[in-house]
Amino acid sequence: MFCIVLKFVLCLYRENILTMTTIIKTNDLTFHFHGKQNAVNELNLSVPEGSIYGFLGPNGAGKSTTIRMLAGLLRPASGSIEMFDKSFKKAKSAILRRSAYMIEEPTLYKHLTGRQNIELICKSGGYDAKRIDEVLDWVHLSDDKNRKAGNYSMGMKQRLGIAGALLPDPDLFVLDEPTNGLDPQGMYEIRELIVDLNKKYGKTIFISSHLLGEIEKMCTHVGIIHHGKGIFEGSIQELADVNKSVKLFRIETLQMEKANEVLSAFENLKKVDENTLEVQPKDKEQQYQIIASLVNAGVEFTQAYEVKNSLEELFIQVTEN
Repeated sequence: MFCIVLKFVLCLYRENILTMTTIIKTNDLTFHFHGKQNAVNELNLSVPEGSIYGFLGPNGAGKSTTIRMLAGLLRPASGSIEMFDKSFKKAKSAILRRSAYMIEEPTLYKHLTGRQNIELICKSGGYDAKRIDEVLDWVHLSDDKNRKAGNYSMGMKQRLGIAGALLPDPDLFVLDEPTNGLDPQGMYEIRELIVDLNKKYGKTIFISSHLLGEIEKMCTHVGIIHHGKGIFEGSIQELADVNKSVKLFRIETLQMEKANEVLSAFENLKKVDENTLEVQPKDKEQQYQIIASLVNAGVEFTQAYEVKNSLEELFIQVTEN
């Protein structure tokens, strides 16, 4: 049932995406390290212009490898990448001039001020010096630009790194796990900055993360990758709609073996823990049938309740299939 709903939503998404300008499009993108299985396996992504696209997956799913291919740091084994309606292979220089990447923790000179760090990046990249104060204002560091970077919090250092990446005024900004290692305040600052860059300055943002709660709070679209394969792509609302359609029902009982036998005919029955069974009823009526089956068989249970799925739970369901 879940897979049917997922495929339906995915088809709708792909139809809608054809009417929008696509900034990043990958076609069966594949990469493998020497002597190892595919790190990215026939991945298809469509990133709409003006979106905040959350590239979601557990650690080791293939997110960073994909981003390195989008940045030209790794060459695909097969498949293709198009960005700004151009082949990455044929128009790499032109594409990179319109894009910015923050793939690793920014390298900063701690003995220099925030502004001096940006000045160095500006000179080495040949960017317009007038942009320095502008990008510092974008990342909300104007008041702290004369403090030494070594005295910055982790969140401020991340924002300073983002300021450096924004010097060429890119149309597309790609970030790999930018909230890693940050405290809640730092995560909030980066999240607000990303939304600000998108809404105020029209940047298309592609951001990878394994933190689904963060993606839910700031992204307009999401792609889920697991073991190198794309398993979902759509808007945040479409993901939420799928989530609403997948309702789980849990029964807590001390008679686990007997309850498991009685409910064996119901769909997706599984053991959550030593006292809890989980089943996926088709509707409310089938929930009542589950309870009636237990009562008629004399199975005692302490609770029977519907699970209100969070996106975290949905993600676990998707990646376990």
